[in-house]
Amino acid sequence: MQHEAARLLDGPAKCAVLSWAIIAFELGFPLAFSGPLACLAMVGAGIVFHALNARLLGLSRFFWIWPVAY
Repeated sequence: MQHEAARLLDGPAKCAVLSWAIIAFELGFPLAFSGPLACLAMVGAGIVFHALNARLLGLSRFFWIWPVAY
């Protein structure tokens, strides 16, 4: 699994883009309260984010704890 993360983060430009994408997602999360479609989009993006973290970092329980919080 480590090779997947290394391939994904193989340069400073990719790291910067992914970092800013995560920051934008986190700062944009209050938009989820603007309507049902925005809520589904933000929750869907959160599920994808946590699934990728669980996969890339090898944290098998990490993914399941997040949806339980909702």
